[in-house]
Amino acid sequence: MGQSVTSTKSNSELEKSNSIDLVHPKDFEILKIENFSGTPNDKGILKSYSIKLPDFEKAVYYGSDGREITGVVPSNRGYMWILDNQFGLISDPVVKKTAGTYGGKPTSTGTFSVFKLKDGRYLAVLPLVGEKSMGYFDYKKGSLPQLHVATFGTAKVDGQVPILAYAIGNNIYEASQKVWNNVIKSDLKGITAKLRSEKVYPEYWKYLGWCSWEEYRDMINEKLMTEAMENIYASGLPIRWVLVDEGPQSYQGTRKDRFSVGLHSFEVDKKKFPNGLSPLMKYKKEDGIKWMGIWQHQAGLYKGIDPNNTMGAEMNKNFEKMPSGNYMAKADFKSQYAFFEGLFGYTKEAGFDFVKIDFQGPQFLSYKGSENAVYAHTQTTKALEAICKDNNWGLMNCFANDITWAFNSSQSLVTRASQDYRSGKPSAARIQTYQCYNNKLWMGNIVWGDHDMFHSNDTLCNRMMAVSKAVAGAPVYISDAPKEFVKDVITPLCYKDGEIIRPIAPALPLPESFFVDPIYEKNMYRVIAPLTNGAASIVCYNIYDGDAPTTLKGKISKKDYVNASAMMQPYPGEWKLPKGGLIAFEYYSKIVYDLKDDVDVELTGLEDKLFHLLPIEHGWAIIGNTGKYLSPATIIEPKFTEAEISFKVKEEGEVAIYLKSGLPKSEGLQFVNKGNGLWLCNVPKNKVNTVITILKKK
Repeated sequence: MGQSVTSTKSNSELEKSNSIDLVHPKDFEILKIENFSGTPNDKGILKSYSIKLPDFEKAVYYGSDGREITGVVPSNRGYMWILDNQFGLISDPVVKKTAGTYGGKPTSTGTFSVFKLKDGRYLAVLPLVGEKSMGYFDYKKGSLPQLHVATFGTAKVDGQVPILAYAIGNNIYEASQKVWNNVIKSDLKGITAKLRSEKVYPEYWKYLGWCSWEEYRDMINEKLMTEAMENIYASGLPIRWVLVDEGPQSYQGTRKDRFSVGLHSFEVDKKKFPNGLSPLMKYKKEDGIKWMGIWQHQAGLYKGIDPNNTMGAEMNKNFEKMPSGNYMAKADFKSQYAFFEGLFGYTKEAGFDFVKIDFQGPQFLSYKGSENAVYAHTQTTKALEAICKDNNWGLMNCFANDITWAFNSSQSLVTRASQDYRSGKPSAARIQTYQCYNNKLWMGNIVWGDHDMFHSNDTLCNRMMAVSKAVAGAPVYISDAPKEFVKDVITPLCYKDGEIIRPIAPALPLPESFFVDPIYEKNMYRVIAPLTNGAASIVCYNIYDGDAPTTLKGKISKKDYVNASAMMQPYPGEWKLPKGGLIAFEYYSKIVYDLKDDVDVELTGLEDKLFHLLPIEHGWAIIGNTGKYLSPATIIEPKFTEAEISFKVKEEGEVAIYLKSGLPKSEGLQFVNKGNGLWLCNVPKNKVNTVITILKKK
């Protein structure tokens, strides 16, 4: 992807200038001031620049989903806004009546941006985060974008101040990966992040999980959780990990007070968990619920720490009152680490395997107006990553859609990509689907984007949510009351031992879906993910939020296939079209199409369709286990000749193959002809993990 190229502007030029000219961009470039010295203004801004850009058709930028103040730290509500070539929002904000939970007021501020240039290329521009500053854009219709470099604090800054980086690509994926890859590999001070492919994906998240939140909220207690785990075992589903979400935390007041108070004690709430959390550990079994995780608020609780806490004098030396009024850990690594040691005390004592950390973005806002809010946030993130590494805990980030976190994600590999899932809520389903996929254009470089939990008994969109989790590649966890699990929705996600069937990289929108708003425009939304053996999955969505169900028409084309490599690391370039051609297998209806011609797709109301695209090799294609959403990913070690194919499977079940001409034959297997080259057979247990050979009979 090329090497890091530093700015041709001298420090003095960047420091004195109030504009940056990108009209004739290089392949890649980093702009920075090496020896900056200055004090922020009353808005916490160190420097501002007008950005001159090449001619472009449209652009996208990432901010919050509807509240100006959180534009650059959008918690778990990162939203991709679309601009015309005059920097005006394409979508009418008045129509955005359901845009997230904040009422739909667009934010003009954002960070990572991509411009679709008129010459056919793409320009990805990334405002940079340093040790003590961060950059962000402010877009106004008819005006040049403003890049602000800020601390959101009051203290003077001396030393290196990174400004921005940019990269040119032949497609949107190449441009995005190029800028992130080169920045992370650069020698910029303060960046500790690693690329997604450089981190180790924890074993437990390779399996099916369950979370308490969506069904029970914070109202969990020892009795409820023990009954839930007993019912999980009774369900017969291979749930291998449990996440104890919000609920055990100790605070003063009633439940409705928890948003206005701080954490009172590092101990659990004894009224709800009289025996602590250790009793839950008796449900851990090697072949059952093997792992458990625990939720924590990054600041302690919604207002940080209760000033009248029971944490002891020594621990309280690490806390101070912030300009926000919240009592919180001081803005240095040592204080933050000490606080996390206390916060995670019962995590370690009880034997939890991973932690889910929530509300990172709001904590950033709590430091706003202090000496340096960016420095505070980066030190918090570094301390959190360090303590999880030191204790071998996995880290699931939740409210962390900001680049300040991203530039310091050295260990964590999973971060929420959207606002919360809401069972039975159609507008929430639409907005969550849109956010999940779009946000991975930037965060997918660093982590697997978490699509959140879902209810398998959600009659509105349970299967749609399940497929979304399948192509995401991130942890898959259900949230129904365990007695209400719908097995037919859950079992296609995984094998009988709970192992999730995953893509080899996260699903991303196809190119045209980046520059339309499918919630408020009548456009089909399409995403693609790469699978093993050269296969790819495409999901088509109708998430248009009209007053009545609307029918949308679209297509699947062989040209879509080349984009399957979108988020593979390192980026290999576009996939080549197979010489033998492609088939498209429509998963829900079990219909196969030869992709010599486009396939028409029609969706009415809140609906999706799942297609698998597979190369035809010597007249064959192995579609895989039709009982699993990602059927092609169930095929192991496939081999092809004109006369035969061979492969292995991990589990028995119905397997689909494609044979362009002739009849399939294999000892012990009976084939059913479904037409157009599609054949189905049932693979029995005695053929699992053995080589299955299928001959072509003329």
